[in-house]
Amino acid sequence: MLTGFGLDAGLVGFVVGLDTDIRDGLLGETTGVLACLTGKPPTPLAAGLARAS
Repeated sequence: MLTGFGLDAGLVGFVVGLDTDIRDGLLGETTGVLACLTGKPPTPLAAGLARAS
C-alpha cells in the first residue's frame, strides 16, 4: 500500500520497521538520557503544543 502512495522500497522498509518497533514498545523507553543532554525535563507533546500556540 505504501508503494502505491509513491514511497520507494527503502522508505517503506524504514516506515514498516519503525511501526514494528513502536508496536513492540521499543520506542517507549524513558532512560533520562535526553533530559541529561538537554538539561531540561521532558515535556508531554500536548503541553508543548499548547505552549507553542
